[in-house]
Amino acid sequence: MTTESAAAAAYTFPADLKASVSHWWSTPKNASQLAEEGLVRRGLGEIELVSPEEVTKRAAAGITKKIAVFRDVLLDGLGVKGSDRKRWFLHSLEGILGQPIKDEAESVTIVCHGYGNGLGFYFQNLQALTSQPATRTYFLDWLGMGRSGRPSFPYIKTSDDSPAGVKARVTAAENFFVDSLEEFRIKSEIKRPMTLVGHSIGGYLSSAYALRFPENVKKLVLISPVGVPLSPYAPAAQKGLKKTTRDEGAEIAAALEHDMLPSASAAAESSHLPPAPKTWWTYLWEKNYSPFGVLRGAGFMGPSLLSRYASRRFATFEDDVKSDLFSYLYEISTARGSGEYCLAHLLAPGAYGRSPLLERLDKLDVPITFIYGDHDWMDSKGGYDVVKKLKAKAESQETADQKRYSRVIINPHSGHWVHLENPEGFNQIIERILQE
Repeated sequence: MTTESAAAAAYTFPADLKASVSHWWSTPKNASQLAEEGLVRRGLGEIELVSPEEVTKRAAAGITKKIAVFRDVLLDGLGVKGSDRKRWFLHSLEGILGQPIKDEAESVTIVCHGYGNGLGFYFQNLQALTSQPATRTYFLDWLGMGRSGRPSFPYIKTSDDSPAGVKARVTAAENFFVDSLEEFRIKSEIKRPMTLVGHSIGGYLSSAYALRFPENVKKLVLISPVGVPLSPYAPAAQKGLKKTTRDEGAEIAAALEHDMLPSASAAAESSHLPPAPKTWWTYLWEKNYSPFGVLRGAGFMGPSLLSRYASRRFATFEDDVKSDLFSYLYEISTARGSGEYCLAHLLAPGAYGRSPLLERLDKLDVPITFIYGDHDWMDSKGGYDVVKKLKAKAESQETADQKRYSRVIINPHSGHWVHLENPEGFNQIIERILQE
C-alpha cells in the first residue's frame, strides 16, 4: 500500500455532515456488540473469548485454561410487566479458569464502569485483571447503561428538600443499581465476599452496595469516584470561606474550562468558595436533562456532535481502535434512556454528592483504596479525607486490615479516565491491590 493510499484509509471521525449522515444511516443494529467484541479481543491478548456453550464443553473435557465469556443475566424485575420486562438484565464479561462451576477457594472481583460508559472501556485492563490467579473476574454493565437492559428508570419525588426527603431520593436512585447488582451476585452463585472495583459513578454505586450489603464485600477499589467530598456550598463546608469575587471567579473558570464543572479541589486549596454553577446549568441539571438525550434527539447529526468529544478523547489510539471506540460509545450513548437519569438524584449541581460518601464510608470495616489521575478533575482531597477518618478509627480486629491497606494512590500521566489514559500504570496499581 502506498503512503497516499494508507493515508486515505486512515480512520476519521464522522465530524462533517456527509460523514455524520452516513454513519447514522449505515450503522448495523449490532454495531455496539461488534465494537465491544473487537475491543475485548484486543484487550484479552492470549486469553480466549468463547461462547457459554464452549465453556460447558471445555469443562466436560477437563480443560482448565483461562478463558473469558460474555453473559447476560436475567433479573426478576419484580412487579414489572409488558415490554419493560425483557429489559431487566445485566450484561457482563466473565474471566474464568475454564469451568462454569464456582470454586469455593476462588476470589471474586467485580469491575464496574462510570457514567455513560460500558465494560468495553476497560479493554486495556482486561488481561491484567482477568489473569489474576485463583480469581473469577466479572466486568459488569450497570442496569440501564452500557449493553445491559434499559428498563424505565423509576419515578422519584424531587420536591421534598428536607434531609429526610433528600435521603429518600438518594436511596431510591441507589437501589435501582444496588438491587440489580445483588440479584446478579445471587444468580451468578457468588458466595464469597467480593472485591468491588468502580470508576467514577461506578465507584459511588459500588460504595452504596457495600454500605447496604457489607457482608458481601471484602475490599473496595474506587477509581476517581464521584460524590465523595462535601459540597463547598453546604453549611459545614463553608466555615471560614469567603465568596469568590467576579474577577477571582473568572480566573478559576479559565483554569477549569475543560472540565465544565467547578472543582472541589480548587476550594480545598484556597480560602474562597468556588463560583457556583451557572443558573442555566443548574436548571438543566435539576430538571435531569441528559446529555445523551441531546445525542438521541440530534438524529443524523448525532455522530457529528459526538465526534467533537471523541476526536480529543481517543486521539492517541490506533485507527482500528478509534473506530471501535467511537462506534461503541455512540451506540451505548444513543440507546434507550434509563440508568443515566440517576445523575440528578445522586448528585447536586457541580457533581457533589447529595449524600456524600465522606460521611458514610467510615461505617465500613473493609480496606478502601482510592485511585486518581495526577491531573484528575475529580477532587482527590475527598479520598484523602476518607482515609484519614478510617485511620482514626479505634483499633480492633475488624478494622486492622482497613487501617493497614486503605490509602490514596495517584496514577501519573492520567486524568479522570485513570485506567484508559495510562493503562500500564493503572494495571500495575490494580494488580498490587488485588494480590494483597
